[in-house]
Amino acid sequence: MVDDFKTTEFSLLAPVRRASSQGCSDGAAANASSATTPHAPIPRSGTKRERPSEPTFKHGGPGVDAFFTRPGVLSRIAEEVRELIKPDWTFVDFSCGANEFAPALGCLFYSFDASPAANETSFTCKDWFSVEAQDFGSPPCDMLAIGLNPPFGYQATLARAFVEYALKFRPQVLALIVPSQIRWKVVGYDVHTQRQLAMDSFYDPCTNKAHKEISAQFLLLSKSPGGIVGRTEFIKAPRPTPLRGVTLTRDWSTHSFPLFIVRRVGRNAGQQFYCATAEDKDSWAYVSKGLVTRSQTYKGVHSVESGYFLKAYFDPSVKDVTLDRLIELAKNMCDKPEPGCELRQPHAITNVYVREMLSQWLN
Repeated sequence: MVDDFKTTEFSLLAPVRRASSQGCSDGAAANASSATTPHAPIPRSGTKRERPSEPTFKHGGPGVDAFFTRPGVLSRIAEEVRELIKPDWTFVDFSCGANEFAPALGCLFYSFDASPAANETSFTCKDWFSVEAQDFGSPPCDMLAIGLNPPFGYQATLARAFVEYALKFRPQVLALIVPSQIRWKVVGYDVHTQRQLAMDSFYDPCTNKAHKEISAQFLLLSKSPGGIVGRTEFIKAPRPTPLRGVTLTRDWSTHSFPLFIVRRVGRNAGQQFYCATAEDKDSWAYVSKGLVTRSQTYKGVHSVESGYFLKAYFDPSVKDVTLDRLIELAKNMCDKPEPGCELRQPHAITNVYVREMLSQWLN
């Protein structure tokens, strides 16, 4: 958790997917009763998701499975937002769902969603991207706050679009629930609060079971004095760390050793490894979430030859590449995975992260 972190340079994006803003039936973020917020699952590879014949949750029409924010989480967010706004301010909820969050702020508010809301107080059923200032009373921008929980979209592109449209109104404050890792920053705003949400923050309202695959954070941003407002911009990725004597590739070689294999995609990305110093089985070890098995366990279990695994081949110039040392590297990466990689949808780790961990290990 990072609070009062005075920068707008957020961390790299975890490619969490959420649905579009076409109402709850297509996964729009919504606040359920007692100030809860749904997150709808997204199809992989950009394919269309089939709607269930019997929806598990209904919000303004045919529904789909949804993930909601627990009431206590949004209650704390409301307390934090109230620290920056005053009763005569206007708060605009740009994806309100059931419209239970904004009424808790104690100020003038307007709520919008593409689907009807259970609480119709100050609510307009309207897509956010068609909202104009007159739809929420055209308040002075220094008395305006906008948020809260946009649908994420693939790699947070939809969340970014919601924020960009909000910047059109030059709000003094932005209150956002966004993916834990994003590759963009909001220009002209300081971060008042940046706080990781607990992994049990989201749940299924039908079963009350927690959904721990959603990694999100709460951001409370305030306009910088004299700051240029009106856009977001990508954060430049760091330059790759040079690796001497190591070839990092997805290609498989049957005769190149020592060899270090990292699972790069799937739910166990960055948590499954194979270490090898020779062809024979006694020179191999499998490391899964820190647990070590010494043998060629992959045979008949994992297709390590495929692109699902990233391979690091060491040439003779790299000294002391023993099996025990490779195992320690794998265990260290299990203990310190790429931030958010075990929570991603789809789950994946980056070559940059593996390169950095190898570089630290070599030094």
